[in-house]
Amino acid sequence: LLFITTILGSSFVNAATIDTTDWYQYNGYGSVHSFSLRFPTDWQSYIISDDLQGFGPKTNQDSEPIFLVKEFENQTYDQAINYYANEESGSISTTDFIFHSTKEDLPAKKAVNKTFFKRGSLIIALDSQTNDYQDVINAIQDSFEFTSRWHQYINFSDHYSFIFPADFAIQ
Repeated sequence: LLFITTILGSSFVNAATIDTTDWYQYNGYGSVHSFSLRFPTDWQSYIISDDLQGFGPKTNQDSEPIFLVKEFENQTYDQAINYYANEESGSISTTDFIFHSTKEDLPAKKAVNKTFFKRGSLIIALDSQTNDYQDVINAIQDSFEFTSRWHQYINFSDHYSFIFPADFAIQ
């Protein structure tokens, strides 16, 4: 697989003031690639469907989740972004950037106020439903990482990247 991108920006500001080590860990599984993220122990997870999960404070148990994780299997970035097109009016602009996770740098896209990550045939969309809890939401988002045993090669000068099994090496 080959994933080509133009690098325009950098990752989110790191939520260094929030320690996530004692938070719960959510593990998601695609057909080949898995991922995880952390959320506070005073929050709960919502399983909305097989490909949509939500998170929100336990104090708001009767309300909708305020942070969503949507999985798109065997779809393109355009298909995943267009899934949200009805929520927005006008044309959809995208920004490519490098997301700096704790394990690796990930090419990502920002569109329709959502962040998209792609690994093989799996695209993950992270979606904040509110401007409240922004420090916590940033910390949740910053904890995102792919956990499957693949590495990512990024060539900044020629603007492309690709993934390869962790047991392989680039020479």
